[in-house]
Amino acid sequence: VSKALLTKHTITDISTLLYYVKKLIFGIYFFNPS
Repeated sequence: VSKALLTKHTITDISTLLYYVKKLIFGIYFFNPS
């Protein structure tokens, strides 16, 4: 496995993870307003 390919895959995974984390935080905030 080349390092460039591994890095690209890791960046994609992090972007996907951040996307779901943002959706989760938004959902919690939206359904439980303080």
